[in-house]
Amino acid sequence: MGSDSSDLSVSYEPEEWAYPATKRYRLRRTMLPFLPYLDKAGNTGPSSTESVPAYDLDTEWIDLDVIRHWLHTCDESHKAHCNTGITDLAHWRGPVWLIDVYKRCVVSVSSPMKYFALSYVWGKEDTTSCLALGRANLRELQVPGALRSGHPGMPKLLDDVISLVAALGTQYLWIDRLCIVQDGGLEKSAEINRMDTIYAGAYATIVAAQPELRGLPSITGPRDYNISQEMYSTEAKGHIAGRRYSGGSMSEVIYSTAEHFKTDREVLENLSAKLMQSKWYSRGWTFQEQLFSKRLIVFHDDTVNWECHCCAFHEAQGRIIPDSISQCERGSTALENTTNMNMPIWPDMYRYARLVSLFNSRELSFPSDVTDAFAGVLSHLSRSYDGGFISGIPALFFDAALLWQPYGPLERRKAGSFHAPDAGSVLPSWSWAGWHGTLQSESWRSAYAYLPTDPDFADIGNEERSEPISWTTFPTRRWYYLDDHGERHPIKNPPPSDKDHEIDDRWQRTDCGAAGKSYWNIRGQDTQNFIYPITLRDPHSAPTPPIKALYITTTTARAHLKAGSLFTNRLTSFCLCVKLHHPSASSDAIGFLRFPFDTDEQLPTLRSATYEIIELSRGKVENRDTEKVAFDEWDQLDWSTLGDLYEFANVMAISWKDGVTYREAVGRVEWGAWSALEKEDVDVVLG
Repeated sequence: MGSDSSDLSVSYEPEEWAYPATKRYRLRRTMLPFLPYLDKAGNTGPSSTESVPAYDLDTEWIDLDVIRHWLHTCDESHKAHCNTGITDLAHWRGPVWLIDVYKRCVVSVSSPMKYFALSYVWGKEDTTSCLALGRANLRELQVPGALRSGHPGMPKLLDDVISLVAALGTQYLWIDRLCIVQDGGLEKSAEINRMDTIYAGAYATIVAAQPELRGLPSITGPRDYNISQEMYSTEAKGHIAGRRYSGGSMSEVIYSTAEHFKTDREVLENLSAKLMQSKWYSRGWTFQEQLFSKRLIVFHDDTVNWECHCCAFHEAQGRIIPDSISQCERGSTALENTTNMNMPIWPDMYRYARLVSLFNSRELSFPSDVTDAFAGVLSHLSRSYDGGFISGIPALFFDAALLWQPYGPLERRKAGSFHAPDAGSVLPSWSWAGWHGTLQSESWRSAYAYLPTDPDFADIGNEERSEPISWTTFPTRRWYYLDDHGERHPIKNPPPSDKDHEIDDRWQRTDCGAAGKSYWNIRGQDTQNFIYPITLRDPHSAPTPPIKALYITTTTARAHLKAGSLFTNRLTSFCLCVKLHHPSASSDAIGFLRFPFDTDEQLPTLRSATYEIIELSRGKVENRDTEKVAFDEWDQLDWSTLGDLYEFANVMAISWKDGVTYREAVGRVEWGAWSALEKEDVDVVLG
């Protein structure tokens, strides 16, 4: 990761942004907002004409006044950027229960309250030995002193955080273990679906990215921390940049120039790398907690750091720099545009693709928690997605979203839970939620082809970056999901064309004058153009809560194709692909599949196999270099025959068990060849 964001460029290696502690890598600018501290790190230093006093850091104790100063200055200076939470207050409701840190008990919430939230790692503790809110002790935990320090069932971390919030002068705190009724049934589900608003509504979120806190005066024991291990070691003007002059008073501190800016950046890069290698950062539940929190007070590696929507600071900097505050006055930051709670009223599939891809490689103690751990994100996105989400797949773009592909090897998620950890049933194979590992976000490119420019290449100077995505997916089948009672429900999935469905009167067409182009945009929001109008959710109706469905069903065309040679296209993924051939001819390949494996040891019969293939949808793409990123077969196609347009059937290789079909791989078959194949209609229930 380059220290200068202007050096950042495209990379398809997911490992290349994960470990900047050992090497320096390149990555897309659009990925930067998802990394801790670094999106705002450029705002932490002085301008070329200003200087910043160094700061003396106690190696044993954290100065709580620094945290108080961060909060106060952010309150006063960042205002709407960091201190208002989500803008869609009509659908916001705070937590049902909070902890009164002064009375040390749980209290019910009847009106908006200022509260901190905690983000930490649960692990696999038995809730019978660790204190948790339940129906049986709900009344007991509302008695003042019920959460007293030293309670035998109280984890020390939670005890210390309660004391910390009290020391910071705020009365209320939200901790999931103590503020969600763990056996609360529908109430618990509702709270889980509101994780986005719970963390967004918090005054700030305390992140405990280490097993226990240290260095908090009068709360914990001392820490053992040496800031010099974080500071840039090059000396500036005879002294270590960023460190207080030895033995001097505050009036005698060393003033560093641009060298200090570089120092702060590198300190934050180092801290970012350490945080990303923590257990907290690897966990699935903490993803949405970090994403929706507008201000983070992060404890890790025995230090504390600050991150809000405008700034990031390490503990040694101490005081927020006025010049960095002015950055918030200049408009929306990359973080707000990419990850913030200020969702547009239109469904942003580019954002969805990146969020899912980042989340899906995280770890969960119980794989069945996958939809719950992402429920806050889906609930938030549901405000702009008509029809909501079905097992993580957006109904509005269902056909295109079914085409998700692995980037590296995937493992099936079993549906075990805390109460039944060895459950043998599986999560749906047709959804990414049923698999753990790294996904290729570009495999969803056809779902955001309504954007006027290609967002995957808009930041790397490609000559085609001003062109929209040409890959389009067209529905050819009607899909239904099955509820818990086996009832079928149609999945609303309009085709991607303004000519094929009624246009919402909120859309208007705009001519771009000299450019000779016209775009669609939403009335009153003309800053975002669209190639064609897409379905907008009715703002007067309640968003559809995330739906959990194990099965989807349709009637589709089926064919059997022979497997050919194996290949890997490292531009698209590290997974194995197989060529598909006509079942009774030795002709050239007519199609391709990508499997979620990286070695043929997992596919011993692959070369001689015959695959049962079903049609998912139809697609087309123009012959452009930027489209290669999602097509394994691109360089193996006969473009002299195809011309400038590749048309194909999107297909899935399936297997059967007890009358239910399961996804094995997804790929494409050239449309002319698919049309000529002998096929039959088949009713499938995908599980």
